[in-house]
Amino acid sequence: MKKYFLFSFIMIIGIVGKAQENKPANTVGIGLGLGILTSETSILNASMNVEGDVFLSKNFSIMGHIDYNRLFAKGESGSAGFMTAHVGPRVHISEKFFAGVGIGYAYFAGNGFSAGAFSYYPHIGLDFKGSQVSINYKAITDQGNTEGMIGLGFLFKLGKNKSTK
Repeated sequence: MKKYFLFSFIMIIGIVGKAQENKPANTVGIGLGLGILTSETSILNASMNVEGDVFLSKNFSIMGHIDYNRLFAKGESGSAGFMTAHVGPRVHISEKFFAGVGIGYAYFAGNGFSAGAFSYYPHIGLDFKGSQVSINYKAITDQGNTEGMIGLGFLFKLGKNKSTK
């Protein structure tokens, strides 16, 4: 385990240390997502999010992601909502392709009930001038139980400089 941590640490330092003058502009965007639960495919997840990338070098950024999720069960009335917040590294493998992971917190509230849990958010995606498309897995873990959602996300970049490269 120590050698994996050391290898990851050296890779991150190498990427950050290779900062170049032509690093991309930081980005902020709003997005929509659709997905399904992995344990119960009859439950759909729809989400709205705000996401940002702060570039430390040409190929490495820190991603922040806040979203509101709504779960809908097919054929049943009612729904449930929750919020998640994630932060983590994102590696831009090429001008168009990125991969990242976020760790954070999920918060549920409604009908007199509220709870919080650890959450993680691995994702891969394609980066365009004014938008991003990603495939993601959002997991929420509490007391040894994990519920996951596979999703497809669309992000629309805001601001004058939408270019990431």
